[in-house]
Amino acid sequence: MELDYLLKEERLSGASLLILANKQDLKGALTPDEIAKVLNLENMDKTRHWKIVGCSAYTGEGLLEGFDWLVQDMMIP
Repeated sequence: MELDYLLKEERLSGASLLILANKQDLKGALTPDEIAKVLNLENMDKTRHWKIVGCSAYTGEGLLEGFDWLVQDMMIP
């Protein structure tokens, strides 16, 4: 509910949303698809670009992929 409220703020209109799903190296961590369902991202405004990247801050896996996506997405007019 909080995420939905924040994303409806005018100053965040058109902002890309990157969610880094940390702790993917641990058993029982929610997958990016599970997180998308919990956050109801499929029903979000279709003009907003978003991505969930599974990552591990411990191993570094996924971090570069996430930030690369964000940079590329911000370059699209």
